[in-house]
Amino acid sequence: KDPVVRPLSPGGTEAADFRLQRLIGRERFKTYINTADMIRKAGKSLLIIVPDRLSMAYFKRAIPDLDIYHSSEKKSIRDQIWEKYATGEGGIIIGGLSALFLPIQNLAAIIVEQGNTLFTGRGQLSGDTDFKIIAKKRAEALGCQLIIGTPCLSIQQYKNQSEKASAVHFPETQPIEVIRIKRNEKDFFSQITHLVKGYHAENKRVLILLNRIKPKALLYCDKCKKNIRCEKCKRYLGLEKQTSGVCPHCQATIPSNCPRCSSHLSHLKFPSTDTLEQVFKEQVSDSQLLSISADESKDPVALEKSIHQHRIVISTPFIIGPYFYDMFDAVIYYRPESHFDMDSY
Repeated sequence: KDPVVRPLSPGGTEAADFRLQRLIGRERFKTYINTADMIRKAGKSLLIIVPDRLSMAYFKRAIPDLDIYHSSEKKSIRDQIWEKYATGEGGIIIGGLSALFLPIQNLAAIIVEQGNTLFTGRGQLSGDTDFKIIAKKRAEALGCQLIIGTPCLSIQQYKNQSEKASAVHFPETQPIEVIRIKRNEKDFFSQITHLVKGYHAENKRVLILLNRIKPKALLYCDKCKKNIRCEKCKRYLGLEKQTSGVCPHCQATIPSNCPRCSSHLSHLKFPSTDTLEQVFKEQVSDSQLLSISADESKDPVALEKSIHQHRIVISTPFIIGPYFYDMFDAVIYYRPESHFDMDSY
């Protein structure tokens, strides 16, 4: 059950000792910890780049005596770390993008955790620099090892592997059931409540993931089974936009009946963490329900304790990561494509 390791052949511009490894799967964390131990014993330095605070908290718990170089730390602490590694001392550093620019004199390896997530490849959407490119340039220039770890193959990597004769084989995983729920179906809440009730009756801890915190409702025709658009600007009309009687985008009058069939309009509620919390409190359990967002990630220890005290947890996708492995018996992930990260899904 070792992680898949795929070396990159050195090119003409790379330093002699440059090596790249891709670690895929959960076992990658053992490799990280072993690598940190070996580098520490050799008196050299290891740089770990992580996508979020929870990943940082996991490594802080798994690897002792880490130096955290992150914007959440005081400037005086960051300055001390900068001076420490600029003078040639060895150690283990963890951080985000800014840590990649530390003047580390004896860097033996760089680890980029979750290397196929949106965090490390934001250049595709926002124009920011891809973390992996910077990490690779540093590793090449210094002649050190670069380890890119991912929970799974990216969709493109999986496609490339499947087209080869020697495709990568993975150990068996937990079963995944994909249930198609059309956007216009009104019985979403009854379906997901039925699922949660089943897990709750079996005394299992279930995680429900959604990428929407606040509720949203659109004008909807039950007869046509379609959402209503503004006839002028063609944007969907929401419940919060109906109160003024005009479209907030173009000031066109909002219809009171369906433009297609003249039927009375209703409101189609889109699920959010807030609406699910209300539904589960009423229909499943109030005392066993916990709803969280990324704000709680500032204190992962307290959050972990709170999760252990509840059986139903509603969260945005920030919770995906190694810190909360083995804490849930089941995960319901609604519309993962809204997170722009199908690889993690």
